[in-house]
Amino acid sequence: MASGTLLSVASMAFSFARPVDRMHPVRPLASVFNPAIFLSMLGQLVIHLGCMIYVAELAKDIMGPELLQEVIDFEKERNKHIESLDEDTFNEWNWFMSVPFKNNLLNTCCWLVETSQQISVIFVNYKGRPWMKGMLENQPLFLSLYSCIALVAVCAWGAFPWLNNILNLEVVPEGLRLQVMLTLGVSLVGSFAWDRFMAYLFAPQIWEVMKEEAKATKFADFQPILMTVGYVIGGGALLLIGNPIMLGLAYMGYRNWKKNRDATPQAQAQAGCHPS
Repeated sequence: MASGTLLSVASMAFSFARPVDRMHPVRPLASVFNPAIFLSMLGQLVIHLGCMIYVAELAKDIMGPELLQEVIDFEKERNKHIESLDEDTFNEWNWFMSVPFKNNLLNTCCWLVETSQQISVIFVNYKGRPWMKGMLENQPLFLSLYSCIALVAVCAWGAFPWLNNILNLEVVPEGLRLQVMLTLGVSLVGSFAWDRFMAYLFAPQIWEVMKEEAKATKFADFQPILMTVGYVIGGGALLLIGNPIMLGLAYMGYRNWKKNRDATPQAQAQAGCHPS
């Protein structure tokens, strides 16, 4: 839900991006069938598809056939439950809360890659200046995208297991974390590099303009963003410190996570002691 909200804000900010006041002498590409755009989209598709297949295979190898079969059986029962729901249930905004869900390593890794790819689509294809307002000038777009990147990175690395628990995500095993992080990086950075490379090959005039705009970026351009981040952090800290209810909820969330963490080894030990 957190990533969906941030991506919704980013999509709205993308849709309502404003043009600059003066038209640049170099015009943007007018057709999606221009090789610079068409081949860029095909390349991004191949990169995203390859990253998704790769991380899914990694998760399957670690889970093993028994856990995978459990996931398949659960999904079959889940689909039957969804099919049994009446139409009135689907009219409710929270109908999905009544559908059973079981987090596992496979859907966690796929969610991480899928979210990074949604970020990549917006980040790569928003060209900004000199035709539209730059990303630094579009604060909702910039902050929502980078907040989502931070969220995905933290969940992929397992820095805060209680956050993964709240989001119904498995904690990625230590042996898999680096590979998942590299896959997320390839999905984002690889798509960006491929798009700019296509502009360099097939639209050199566009490439030169974008390069000049990047060189013209100054530290002062980041100051409004930094001020907004400071205001948000300061306001959030004030709300959290000054509100005992928020402190209580945070403590309860931590206590529940710790309880679940301590209960897992005990359950595994008891299962191992049962006679076969």
